[in-house]
Amino acid sequence: MSFDISELLTLYDVVTLSFPERYEDLMREIIEKATRLFGVRRLAIVLREGERYKCLERWGFRKDEEVLERIKNGGENSFVYLMHNGEQGLLYIEPPGKITDREKRLYTIFARRIENIIARKQIEEKIKNSEREKKVILDSIVELLVFQTPDNRILWANRAATEYAGASPEELYGRFCYEALHHRDEPCEKCPVIKALETGTPQEGIVTTLKDRQFFVRGYPVKGENGLIEGIVEVSVDVTERMQAEEAFRAIFNSVHDAIFIHTPDGKIIDVNQTMLRMYRINSKEEAINLSINEDYSMPGSPIEQLPKLWEKAISGESVLFEWKARRPGDGSVFDVEIFLKKISLRKKDVILAAVRDITERKREEELLRNLFANSPIGMYIVSEGKFQLINPQFEKLSGYRHEELIGWKSLEIVIPEDREMVRSNAIKMLKGEATEPYEFRIVTGQGEIKWIAETVASIWHDGRRVTLGNIMDVTQKKKFEQKLEYISLHDQLTSLYNRTYFTEELKRLSAGSEYPVTIIAADVNGLKLVNDTMGHDKGDELLTACARVLKKAFRSTDVLARVGGDEFVVLLPRTDEKTAKSIMKRLRLYIDRYNRDHPQLPLSVSFGIATADSPGQPLKEIYKIADDLMYQEKLNQGASARSKIVNTLLTALSECDYITEGHARRMQKLCQELGEKVGLSAQQLANLSLLAQVHDLGKVGIPDSILFKKGPLTEKEWEVMRQHPEKGYRIALSSPDLAGIADLILKHHEKWDGTGYPLGLKKEEIPVECRILAIVDAYDAMTSGRPYCSAKTVEEALEEIQRCAGTQFDPKLAGVFIEMITSREFNAGKRKLPLRAHPITTPSE
Repeated sequence: MSFDISELLTLYDVVTLSFPERYEDLMREIIEKATRLFGVRRLAIVLREGERYKCLERWGFRKDEEVLERIKNGGENSFVYLMHNGEQGLLYIEPPGKITDREKRLYTIFARRIENIIARKQIEEKIKNSEREKKVILDSIVELLVFQTPDNRILWANRAATEYAGASPEELYGRFCYEALHHRDEPCEKCPVIKALETGTPQEGIVTTLKDRQFFVRGYPVKGENGLIEGIVEVSVDVTERMQAEEAFRAIFNSVHDAIFIHTPDGKIIDVNQTMLRMYRINSKEEAINLSINEDYSMPGSPIEQLPKLWEKAISGESVLFEWKARRPGDGSVFDVEIFLKKISLRKKDVILAAVRDITERKREEELLRNLFANSPIGMYIVSEGKFQLINPQFEKLSGYRHEELIGWKSLEIVIPEDREMVRSNAIKMLKGEATEPYEFRIVTGQGEIKWIAETVASIWHDGRRVTLGNIMDVTQKKKFEQKLEYISLHDQLTSLYNRTYFTEELKRLSAGSEYPVTIIAADVNGLKLVNDTMGHDKGDELLTACARVLKKAFRSTDVLARVGGDEFVVLLPRTDEKTAKSIMKRLRLYIDRYNRDHPQLPLSVSFGIATADSPGQPLKEIYKIADDLMYQEKLNQGASARSKIVNTLLTALSECDYITEGHARRMQKLCQELGEKVGLSAQQLANLSLLAQVHDLGKVGIPDSILFKKGPLTEKEWEVMRQHPEKGYRIALSSPDLAGIADLILKHHEKWDGTGYPLGLKKEEIPVECRILAIVDAYDAMTSGRPYCSAKTVEEALEEIQRCAGTQFDPKLAGVFIEMITSREFNAGKRKLPLRAHPITTPSE
C-alpha cells in the first residue's frame, strides 16, 4: 500500500487522537476530526451490551432507531466498521458522496483508532468499578497495562504485558517496570510514568527499548482519598511500525525531486524539505523558514500582486498550478519554477503545501523549440485537444494554408477522410512509444491539391501544458516514385500490359477463388524475330505494341491481359466458359484483320491457344499448359505462311521505295540477264540472277533512312550498319519459300574479287558467278544513275572505273565482257566507240 504526501499528512492527523477522561470530550474530538478531514454528514458509535445495543453517539441523527435503520439499509456512501468483529459494537460514518478506495482506507484506520480508545476507556471505567472486572478488562485489550507502586515496582499486569515480558503475573510482581518490560537497568529517559508521579497528572511519550522497539506510553497517577499518589497505571502500545511510517514519510518528504514548503494559511513558512535547501542553496532549515516569499524567494519585478489571489484559491481548497520567477536569497540568481499549491491538514491544522519544480531546462528547451519551430525546413505544428494551436512557416508552405486560417481548426480536417482513422491510430501509438517510424497519409492543401505527407508526433510541454508536436515532410514525389516502381514491377514497360509476375499471382488467386469457369488464352506474335533481325527492334517493338492495343480492344476490363515473354501474351478470363471464349476469339480475329487492312506495311500475325477450367478440380497451371501447347501447334501450322506474308510485305516496301533511284531493280535485272547470257549461264542460273537483281537489296529494309539517303559520305559507324544488309537479306530470304533458293546469293552479293568484300571475305571463284555479275552491274548502275552523296557519271567514266577496278573489286574477265557489251550497245545506238581495251573474254565454264 502506498500513500502520497497529502495522504500521509492526513493519516498522521487521523491517528493522533488525544485521550480525554470524559466520553463527551472524546466524542467532540472524534466528530471534529471526521467533519474536518472527511466532511462527514452523519456519524454514530453504537456499543454492544450483551444482546442489546446502545448509541454512545449519534451525530446527525434525531433518534436511535434512525441510526439502526440507516445501518441496516446502507448505501454507497455508508461506512460501517465492526469493532472487535462486532463484539464491542460498531462505528458508522456517512460522507456526502460515494466512498472511494482511498477514503475507505482512511476510514478504516480512523475506526481502529477509535476502537482502541473506546476499549481503553471502557477498561478504565471497569478498573474503577470492580477489581473482579479489572482482570477481564486488562486481559481483553492488546495494550500492555501494568499497575506500579510509586517506586516503579509492578503490582499487577494484564495478559498482553505478561506475554510481551515472557513471564507470569507472579514472576512480574515486585520487579521494576523498566527492567521487566524495557530491558533496562535504570528508568527510561523522559519516562512518562516518572513524570506522572512527579506532576500528579497523566503524562504520555515515546519510550525506546534496548531492542529498538518504540512504545507510546501513558502514565495515569492513582490517588487515595487523601489526595496522595498511591500508585500509577502504565498503558503502553507498540508504535514501532507507526514511527517507521512517519520516518518513511519524512524520508519521502526530503527525497522528492521537488522543493516542498509547508506554510501556515497566512504565508509563514513552517517546514521545508532537503530538496528545497539544495534548490535555493540555503544551508539550514532554520535559515529557510525565516525568509519571506515576497522579499527573498521571488525575483524583483515578478507579478507579486497575483500571489494573494492564487493563495486565496489554495486556501479555499482549489489546487493551483502556475509558473514563477524564483530567486535564490544567497546569490540573487533567478530561475524558472512551476509551483503547485494545495491545502492539507497537518497535526490537526490546515496548512498550505507548496511543491516547487525547477523548470529552467524545460524553459530553455521551449526557447530552443521556438527558434527551431520558426526556422525549421520541416513543417511543424502544435496541437492541443485535437486543434491547431501553432504552425510554422514551412507548414504554411506545405499545406497551402495561412496561419490564421488553421488556428482553431481540428488537425484531422486537412487529412482526406479515408486516411483519418489511420492517422489517429498511428499518432496514438507513437505518443505511447509503441511506434517510432514516420507514418504516411494524404492531405488536401489550401489549393485543393492532394499531397502525401510523412509525419512523426511527440508529446511536449508548451506554455505550461502538455501538447502534441507534429513534424511533417512532403513525400509526394517519393510516393509517386514508389507507385511508379510498383507499376513497373507488375507491368511490361513496352506494352503497359501486366507482366509475368502479376500473371503468376493472379493465376494463384484465381486457383484458390470461386470465379470458375476460367478460360486461358495463350498468344504468340508470329515472325517477330524476322522483323527484329531485318527491320530492327524498333519495328519489332512497334509490332508488339500494336498487338497489345488490339488485344486490349478485344477483351473485357475484368480480364487479365499480360505479356509473359518476348513475343508471348496470355489472357485470364474469369467466369468465362468455352463457348464465350470462342466468341471473344472470333471478335479478336476480326480486330486483327481490320488492323492489317489499315497497316499493310507491317501486318500482324498471331497464333492462339484456348483452354477452359470448369471447376477448381482442374488446376489452372495445367490449363495454361494446354492453352500454350495448342498455341504452339497453331504456330507450327501457320509459321511458313506468316513469314511469307512478312517477306512479301518487305518486298512490296522495297519495290515501292526502290531505295536509291526509280527503276534501279528493273535496270539491274535487264543488264544482269544480258551479261549472264553472254557468258553462257544456264537457264536456272539466269532465273536466279534475274530474281537476285530484283531482291538483292532486300536487307536494306532494316537500314535507317538516315543512312540510306544521306547526302555525303558515310561514317565508319554508318558503314558498319550498312554492311549488315546482306545478312539481313539472307535471313529474310530463308523465311520465304520463294526466295530461299537465292538466300546464299543475297548473302554474298557484296564480296570482292580480291577478298576485301563483306560479310564473308570470299575471293575469286569462291564468289558465286551470279554475285560477280551483279557486283559489276550494280556498280555501273549506281555510277550512271547517281546517289545522294555524288552526282551521276557518264557511261565512259563509269566503264573506265570498272576497268580500273577489274582484278580487285570485279572479276576481270566478266568486267571485260561487260565493257565490250556496253561499248557495242553505245556504238549501235549511234554514239562514238569508246576507246577502251577489254580483257580477253572467257566464260565461267572455262
